[in-house]
This record gives sequence, structure tokens and C-alpha cells, in this order.
Amino acid sequence: MKSRTQTRWALVGTARGTIFSNTIRYCRKDVIKDVIAEERRYSVNARHADLSDAQFWRIVKRKRGYIVRRISMRVMR
Repeated sequence: MKSRTQTRWALVGTARGTIFSNTIRYCRKDVIKDVIAEERRYSVNARHADLSDAQFWRIVKRKRGYIVRRISMRVMR
């Protein structure tokens, strides 16, 4: 009997397809929440303090070239 493939959600750079291994989570929302929390810590983003999380995620995603994708754990080995 075959085992089910292990898939997780991770932050991936769109330019090269680099998987950021510190952002691997079971849920897509958790990945986005962690990225938003990390980006909001910087004072450079103080001008975006009044935006909602969804609006801020769109700006970060576009500026940094991020995308959240399902990945296979076999790829990570």
C-alpha cells in the first residue's frame, strides 16, 4: 500500500522558484500570517500601518516577488 504524499505550504520566490524553508507550514493562512508579522516589524513599512493584513500582503507579495505554493516534502530532501 502506498503512503500518501506529504505536502505542505511554503513561501516561494517567483524569480527563481526558491523555497524559503523557514516558512513551511501545514496551512496557507499560517504562512501568510508569519510573513505579515515579520514584515510589519520593520520601520520601513510604517507608512503601511493603517492597511489591513490582506492589503498589506498584496503589497509585500508584489514588492518582494513572493507566492505561497503547495510543495512536496520530497522536494525538500
